[in-house]
Amino acid sequence: MKYFIGIVLLVLGIYYVLPLFTSTDQVIEDVVMFTDDNKAVVQVHFSGPIRYEDHFPEGNSNFLQVKLRMVALNQSRKREVVAQEKLKTDIVQRTSLVNISYEGNVPGGPLLTFLFTRPVDFSVRTSDSLDSIIVEIPLAGAASTPVAQAG
Repeated sequence: MKYFIGIVLLVLGIYYVLPLFTSTDQVIEDVVMFTDDNKAVVQVHFSGPIRYEDHFPEGNSNFLQVKLRMVALNQSRKREVVAQEKLKTDIVQRTSLVNISYEGNVPGGPLLTFLFTRPVDFSVRTSDSLDSIIVEIPLAGAASTPVAQAG
């Protein structure tokens, strides 16, 4: 039994410590967007595990700030902005999303910020793999429904 516990601790240690030595300078690895049931889904993948802590504001707004905790990444990155080419899709235009940025070295941070051209409803959650944040936004022209709180 103690060998099993030792192996589990070793594997967990490698999972959380190895990215500190092999991580790239990039915090945001990729952004994937798709539609699902009259909602746009924006999934921001990070180059390592993260924890969702909170988001602001709670309701309809023209911006969204998601507070994260970086589990195995260096959070002292100043600022990283998602390339505009990734945001030039029909889905993004229908949600009025104009910018996604990461700021690691700010008071209350690290923060993932979404900017919109108009106030939108949204919901926030983490993926099952704990390496991405998922934001769901009702598509422009779709009937607005109450949005569940992240939890």
